[in-house]
Formats: sequence, C-alpha cells, structure tokens
Amino acid sequence: GNNGSIAEFFYEVSNGRLNYTNNVANYYTAKKNRSYYTDESISQGTRARELITEALVYLEANNFDFRTVDADGDGVMDALNAFYAGPTVNAWAKGLWPHASSMSWTSAKTGKRTGAYQITDMGDRLELGTFAHENGHMLAHFPDIYDYDGDSSGGAGVFCLMNAGSFGTNPSPPNGYLRHKAGWGTAETITASTNSSRSLTAESNGRLANNFLIHYNPSNSKEYFLIENRYKNDRDAGLPTGGIAVWHVDEQGNHNYQNYGHQTTHNNYEVALIQADNQRNFERNTGSGNVNTLYYGGGISSQFSDTSDTGPYDNNAHWWSGAYSGLKLSSFSAKGNTMSLMVGAPVVAVTVTVSPSSANINTGTTKQFSASVTGTTN
Repeated sequence: GNNGSIAEFFYEVSNGRLNYTNNVANYYTAKKNRSYYTDESISQGTRARELITEALVYLEANNFDFRTVDADGDGVMDALNAFYAGPTVNAWAKGLWPHASSMSWTSAKTGKRTGAYQITDMGDRLELGTFAHENGHMLAHFPDIYDYDGDSSGGAGVFCLMNAGSFGTNPSPPNGYLRHKAGWGTAETITASTNSSRSLTAESNGRLANNFLIHYNPSNSKEYFLIENRYKNDRDAGLPTGGIAVWHVDEQGNHNYQNYGHQTTHNNYEVALIQADNQRNFERNTGSGNVNTLYYGGGISSQFSDTSDTGPYDNNAHWWSGAYSGLKLSSFSAKGNTMSLMVGAPVVAVTVTVSPSSANINTGTTKQFSASVTGTTN
C-alpha cells in the first residue's frame, strides 16, 4: 500500500537530485528481551546503539561487506537504517522511540566505520512515513518542524514530512524551505518593486518541480518569504487542499517558538506556513491544516500583503520586526498543477467608453461627446 519505495520517495521529492538505495541485510535476533532495549530509565539512544552494534557484529561475522555502503569512499558508512520488529512502546524520546543520531563502531575486517544512523519500528506493516522522516534527519540534516512540548502544531502542520505530514503509506514531502535549502530546486528572487504575474508548477515528469519564488528581507538575508505551488496529487495527495503555500522563513528561529508577535530576538518558528484564513491555527494549537490553509482562486483569501490582515493574529507580510516587507500577492488562479499569481500591485485594465460612438458633423457645427473612464482615478 505504500506509494512506491523509500528510494522513489526521495528521488521524486528531490526532483531527481537524490538517488538513494539501501543494501538490505539479514535479520538479526537480539541477545536480550525487548524490555531491556526499551528501558526508559536509560537515556535515549544508549540501548538503541547497543542493539545496532550487536547486529553489526553479527553481520560482520556472517560476511556482510561494509565496503558496499560507503559509496563516496571516505571510510564512513553513508547511512545506517535499523528496523526493529513490533510497535513503538516507548514515550516520546525514550527507549526505542524512532530517532536519528550518530554512533561509533568500526568494522574489524574493512575498517569502515559508522556515522549517522536512524532506528524505526516496523509496526504491523512497513510504511514510508516515520522511516522517511528519520531519513530526512539522517540524509539531509533536516530539523524537526513539529513543536516538542506540544503547545503548538509546529510551523508546517501536515504540509511537511518533518512536521505532522510523516503519515503512513504516503507521507508529505518536506516543506519548500527544506527542499530549497537542500539544493533540490530553483528559486527566483522577487522584490517589493516586482510588479508582474508569475506561474508556479508543482509536478513535472512525475517529480516535484521545486520551483520557488523568494522575497528576502534586505536587512537580514536569513529571513524571507518562500512561495511554492502544492498540488493535491501523488506525493501531496494526503493534503487537505492544494494551492499557493507562502512560507515565512527565519533561519535563526526555532521550531518550539510559536510566538507571532513582533520582535527581533527570533522568538518565532524557523519556518511558518502563512495560513490564508488568518487564524494562525498552527501557532494556537487548534489544527494542522484544512481547506482554507493555502491561497487559491475562490479560496478564503484573495491577497497577501502588509495590510491583508489587521485582526488579532497579525497574519500578514510584515517582517518579524514589524517592518513592512512590501510583498503583495494576489489574483491567485484555481488550484492545479500549474498556478498563476500576481506579484505586486494587480494590473487593472483601464477602459474608456465614448458616447456616441460615432456621429456625422456638418462643417461649421459642433457635437458634444462624453467619455467615461474606469480602472483609474487619474
């Protein structure tokens, strides 16, 4: 029931830039009972690394060649995935709770050593969701986007693998900010003076197109708005809606800080999805995404600008300092694989209607014409 393999997942969400395959080793039966490895009185990772080390020693004794998992030849295994049988029985960040980290073990036969690893439960069937999430940490060094203490939904909700989108057999891709930082796409810089229509494509040749628009804070290049099209199809089929996603990025922010008040201390999300309904459900812990979260023609909001929301949640285009960014987005097309939007002031058609439209005038006489003008006050 999975939407392809883990290799296909990363190949498609990276627009073909990450080609990732695993060598699958034999099963290993642990030395001790499950309760030993899931003991929550021991710090997380300790018993997981012990279990993985047992398996590595067993594999080496049974002639597994660790040179096959060092593709770049730097002496370090490129990635180490461990699946354990059964469900997760531990509380968050305890025992064998799925996680990614690093460990140190060296093959006596080949000299190859471990580095990054991730461990995930099998549950009652193998699913992409958590496995892809933990590989997001291990392979791309993606941070968690969900809020650890649970007092908010995290900055991306179900629209990101590293937040609430790591579900089941068809998890969401990483959000546009993470895919951009990984080098998986292309971005066009727009400014406050940009005044024209733009088109964004979500998928191309069965892969995410990963084309973005970026509006940088001229005072801080680590703060910007990143804009992408999310199409409710294939890898994004599990989303509550498609449409234009506007991400407010502060690379100096933190996934645990849901404050949306103006400040310069980065006491805010690292990446926050601007929610078109202006309700800031993610920050207020009242939801992880719905049909009104993204922008699209006929949706709940027709524009995004410095003045598009003056309500209690200040869900607009201000920089975190409160300064105007000058970004203005409007004229969103209908949801689809290719969407258009207006960047800057909408182009308003100016029409002139003359009455009468024609007349015969005799020499030496006059004729009164009137003109009505729409689309401008000038």
